[in-house]
Amino acid sequence: MSTAQTLPSPITDPLDFGAADRLPVRDAGRGRLLIGADPLDDRPGLLFVPGAYHGAWSYAHYLGYFAQAGLACAALDMRGHGALPQDAAFARVTIVDLGQDVVSALDALDRPTVVVGHSMGALPALL
Repeated sequence: MSTAQTLPSPITDPLDFGAADRLPVRDAGRGRLLIGADPLDDRPGLLFVPGAYHGAWSYAHYLGYFAQAGLACAALDMRGHGALPQDAAFARVTIVDLGQDVVSALDALDRPTVVVGHSMGALPALL
């Protein structure tokens, strides 16, 4: 699969917490993907799954780095995390539900993908 695209400029300021706001987003089930780079070749891409109380924004610098290296990459806001609101049902969300968000993200990426889960994000990533 080959897709022409312009890679995002590298993020040079490590304290630029608004960097995630400049990245393209894509819906993925009940979650939301921040896209660092779409596929340019057949190599597997990377999906970053953040831990509790974090969102895809925490991987903005990683996405810039891997995009500049030519790797497809994205980070996931799971339901109720990152830029997604917590509704009344959020208190009943389970790790299995969050695992479904990871599956939906993988379906949206539609390519072989290495899942990188951090802290609590490692649990749904394993599922």
